Amino acid sequence: MGLAIAESLKIDLEEFKRDIEVIFNWLSTEQDLSFEQKIFHVNSQRNITISDCSMTVVPPQIHYLKNLQIFQLQFTQVFTIPSEIGILTQLQRLSLDNNQLVSIPVEIGYLFHLSKVDCRNNRLRFIPIELGYCRNINTLNVASN
Repeated sequence: MGLAIAESLKIDLEEFKRDIEVIFNWLSTEQDLSFEQKIFHVNSQRNITISDCSMTVVPPQIHYLKNLQIFQLQFTQVFTIPSEIGILTQLQRLSLDNNQLVSIPVEIGYLFHLSKVDCRNNRLRFIPIELGYCRNINTLNVASN
């Protein structure tokens, strides 16, 4: 029994390491850091801006950015946001303008600190009703969808 638990923890640790590597590589070109430094780098991110690139996917490992407050993803080819964005409970500003988004996950309703959401110039057909749970929103831009 103990061996099975140890094996499952080992697998989880290996998956965690892979996930950290994915999100770190997504955020940084710096490669000569220890694993611990990479974890610190990922956990310390408060503001991320990605713009004017051919990126098509936001990795689900985005949930490791626990302290993220501002996420700007603009002028990309991204068509969906992973549901894991709902784990980023410190997020205050979410700018997803000028992409190819066709939907926004309902998990956006967990982002209680959101004050500004910009989803203009996408291909959205609707905004999830769960966005109404975000009581601090004072700016919502969904023009040109």
